[in-house]
Amino acid sequence: MAPSIELLRAALAHHQAGRLGEAEAAYRQILTAQPPLADGSARPEPIGALTPPQWLTVCFNFGSLLAAQGRAAEAVDCFRRAVALEPNLADAHFYLGSGLYAMGDLDAARGAYREALRLKPDFLEPRMNLGDLLQNQGQLHEALSCYDQAIQHNGNYALAWLGRGNVHRVMRMFDAARADFETAIRLAPEDPRAYNNLATMLQESNELGSALTLYRLALEREPRSAEIMINIGSVLQIQGDMSAAADHHQRALAIDPRQRRAHFNLGVIDHFLGRDREAIEHLDEAIRLQPGYAEAYHHRATVRLSQGDFDAGWRDFEWRFRCSDYPHRRGAPLGDMPLWDGSPLAGRRLLIHAEQGLGDTLQFIRYARRLEQRGDEVVVEVPEVLVPLLAASGFRNLVAEGSPLPPCDVQVPLLSMPGLAGLPPEAIGVTFPYLAADPRRLNSWRGQLGDGNRLRIGIVWQGRTSYAFDRVRSIPLAAFAPLAQVEGVELFSLQKGAGSEQIAALGGRFTVNDLGSRLDSDGGAFMDTAAVMCNLDLIITSDTAAAHLAGGLGLNVWLALSKPAEWRWLYQRADSPWYPTMRLFRQPREGDWAGVFETMKRELTSLVRRR
Repeated sequence: MAPSIELLRAALAHHQAGRLGEAEAAYRQILTAQPPLADGSARPEPIGALTPPQWLTVCFNFGSLLAAQGRAAEAVDCFRRAVALEPNLADAHFYLGSGLYAMGDLDAARGAYREALRLKPDFLEPRMNLGDLLQNQGQLHEALSCYDQAIQHNGNYALAWLGRGNVHRVMRMFDAARADFETAIRLAPEDPRAYNNLATMLQESNELGSALTLYRLALEREPRSAEIMINIGSVLQIQGDMSAAADHHQRALAIDPRQRRAHFNLGVIDHFLGRDREAIEHLDEAIRLQPGYAEAYHHRATVRLSQGDFDAGWRDFEWRFRCSDYPHRRGAPLGDMPLWDGSPLAGRRLLIHAEQGLGDTLQFIRYARRLEQRGDEVVVEVPEVLVPLLAASGFRNLVAEGSPLPPCDVQVPLLSMPGLAGLPPEAIGVTFPYLAADPRRLNSWRGQLGDGNRLRIGIVWQGRTSYAFDRVRSIPLAAFAPLAQVEGVELFSLQKGAGSEQIAALGGRFTVNDLGSRLDSDGGAFMDTAAVMCNLDLIITSDTAAAHLAGGLGLNVWLALSKPAEWRWLYQRADSPWYPTMRLFRQPREGDWAGVFETMKRELTSLVRRR
């Protein structure tokens, strides 16, 4: 039976009224009754009562219905029929491209969009979609050209400015991106997307206050956006307002329970608040929703390691290299050199390459020493600034990052070593100390630090400011005041760079001998600092590389820890399995440095009396 105009009218009426099941049945009956093309190669003559334009209507509407339901392959079939009916119709190629894009057939989608633009150069929608596709494929300059051409056709097209801003942001051309986003906001002040994207860029630049304002403006325009809700929560999280952050993530899940990023962030918050059972549950759910969610695995590793669950924790920790923001090895390419699996080296030469910060290298370099003690041949690639200190400490076969490497058989990242060792920290069999000061500098500093009648304490309070949670771990110098009140104590600042300006800001409230400007100006990182530390009686530091240096030197070191502390310091312990000469002083409450230093003052008073 040939399809009739009445059947088409019924299909259109059902579709317009939202009766999608009935509309689909009618569209399908039309197409099944008489396919518009027998061989797909020529324009059909009118069939039954339907003209070619009416056949196009069937193909377009049914394709749109299917596309809205996420049935991309079926939609593409409809749009292919439309292209066959009218090969010179730009809209048909545009909709075909959109269906192919949804299916993930990017090459075919790109071709369809380009054909639509060939037929209709001022057709903005395919030009925008082509720009988005090229951006997703990493072809940034080509994507930028698409958005620029759209703006040439219509300078008031806000979406083109938005796309342009996205590309400039990825290119790290932040001033240009900001200008693009601000133009998009001016042209379409009710569209939340430019507010959200500009806020994301500002958040990445640590302009948290401005980012939060823009996220909230975006949410006003789209109150049911789970994504924007999560973005607000993430800023509040960084600012330390965990209660408000958790509330926004929970509200996002109420809108869309499948939001894996909300579960991830709640897992991070719960761990921060010491609710590890709930943290693991949220991280497990994030991984269930996205089995390859590397950040969730990585953070689950920190929860498990904090608990002392080393076997499971180190396994999860191997996901770190799949995290988008994890710093990868910066040295020369390793080609196809296989990863070491922890099996006996049996004469093979192992390359160990450092990762993360200087403190991590100082903490985990002990595993290279363990292999050297076993007689294995090891090459250790470390940041260039650490080579002199580690050479003075007796490590062999050191290579500065970026320098040519000797031939090696297998490789391993430094922080994979604990998992391969399969041992808790206290059982790795490394003799302490495993770091040492340069003898010449040691002797040079010996006579410069007073006669030793007083208890000489080296202090460090400020970590690397670019670290995301530096505000939690670093300590105001003023918080050290109770230590200066102990009779018979002399404080020496080992602080270099950021934070050292706080000495002048004390205004004479207590005395700190500032050594920072005299340290490590030549010869490599920590060379003078190590020598000074070895000539002092006690080191008191925040959670920075100085703690690992003092611990690795086997010195008496008191470590002031925030609540919560980083995973490597475990829970509730006053000692550290990593460093036998270290004592841990933990905040009794979040942000309570006064409580930490009052405890230290009592311990220090007792120590001075015993001397």
